[in-house]
Amino acid sequence: MNPKTGNAVTLLLCCRYMLRSSTSKTTWSNSKSLYSPLYLNVKPSSQNDSPIPYHNLISSANFYDHFKRTDYLLLRLRCVNSTGKVQTLPFFITCTRSFSRKPGVQHSPGRPSSPMQYSRRSSMVCKLGLEPEKLAGIVEEISRDADDMESNLDKLNFMVFPITVAEVLCALNHRGLSAVRFFDWVLKYHPSFKPNSEIYNLIVNNLGRVENYSCMSNVLSELSSKGYCLTEKAFTFLKFCSSSTIKDSVRTVTEVLNGIRGPCRGSGIHALIKLLCAMNSFELAFFVMEETVRKTSYYNLLIAAKCQNGDFRELMDVFDEMRTHGCDPNIKSYNYLLGSLFKNDRVIEACEILQVMEAAGYVPDLITYEVVASHACKANRLDYAIEILNLLLSEGIKPRPTTHAAFIKGLFWSGRVENAYNYVIEMSVKDKCSNNCNFSLLANLFRLSGRVVEAGSILHEMMVKGIKPNFPVYIKVLKDLHSIARGDLASELKSMFVKFNSNIDAG
Repeated sequence: MNPKTGNAVTLLLCCRYMLRSSTSKTTWSNSKSLYSPLYLNVKPSSQNDSPIPYHNLISSANFYDHFKRTDYLLLRLRCVNSTGKVQTLPFFITCTRSFSRKPGVQHSPGRPSSPMQYSRRSSMVCKLGLEPEKLAGIVEEISRDADDMESNLDKLNFMVFPITVAEVLCALNHRGLSAVRFFDWVLKYHPSFKPNSEIYNLIVNNLGRVENYSCMSNVLSELSSKGYCLTEKAFTFLKFCSSSTIKDSVRTVTEVLNGIRGPCRGSGIHALIKLLCAMNSFELAFFVMEETVRKTSYYNLLIAAKCQNGDFRELMDVFDEMRTHGCDPNIKSYNYLLGSLFKNDRVIEACEILQVMEAAGYVPDLITYEVVASHACKANRLDYAIEILNLLLSEGIKPRPTTHAAFIKGLFWSGRVENAYNYVIEMSVKDKCSNNCNFSLLANLFRLSGRVVEAGSILHEMMVKGIKPNFPVYIKVLKDLHSIARGDLASELKSMFVKFNSNIDAG
């Protein structure tokens, strides 16, 4: 995204004005009004339409109670220059929390999935999986650890596929049994078998379960030479460690990672810190960084976890430590913070964070726009959400699928169903890649609200336009149509879907 200070300022102003009680609402008479730049680069006016003086934007003593709480947040996030002095930032927030969040619509629980909803690939996987009796027999044979284990495994005559090997490894991990001999047997007697990344991560997890760290080091070195990366699955054995042993286990794993090179080292450290953050073991996550390397991306894992917990005061300590060790926060760091503040209805603090970002030279990215727009939709301030969409479209940037979903849901559940439909239609021209998701989402919203016939009409329109519906949504709509005795419409949709698939196969 090209840096545009005007857009950053407009995003900040838009977020501030969401807090003001609007006396006039944006009209939605037609689809064109969705994109009319009525608010772009326009400063707000007072109730008598006269410009608001700048000095009225200075916070007054009436906000003392609020700023007593938020000054701490702003002070801790102010940037420190090379001389060690705190940069002064303009403080001109006068927003008042005057809007109220409307309660969300209660959705009816979805019906259990039927076998028809499974894809061809998933049904094939189910057929290849081991039967419970055979899996139990394989695990029992491995647990015996007899000299003739390999020959007995041959006699069991089970198909060696990634899915079956993964099932055996998961069962062994669950029981805390070593999988070394079993895995060696698979590689030796089935040379055509090629382990995937998931299986390798399960092996590393198994070696941690049985505390075979010397073998783990050898396996990780081999994986790095092959270009494989680690995920959190490799270290889930730490979840089963007691409070007295987990620190020793983390220290040993860290030493193993420090002793290897290649992709497994970087991905392993990242996965280990991410898992520890998910376990709320932040002290151990800091320990791993102290023993390996400090990176902004690693600190962002801590920030994301603490934002998830709403620990804003401790979050400031993370920002302070980052700067102390030369790891400046990036736009991703602030996006996590913004998302958490909006989620907890701390909108004024979110405005202050946007102010800090603007003063420090951070350019809002696509996620920043989406965070603010999503909150505006949830707060039923869709006029400001549309303004943010205008910012994106003015720069030629296509919104993310989640951004489209926020707009469609916000319009639909606020009662502006026609505007939600118009949004989908206009986006089908401006962002064709989102057609399947947007139309399918709108059809599903109609279905969830009990308007099944209209949901069927949306699917019908999709296929007429040559857009393939989302299969699970298509199946659910067909079932609901049959339940209300509209089998005629269901049959028509089914025939269109079959022809649609045949046309794709023919092409």
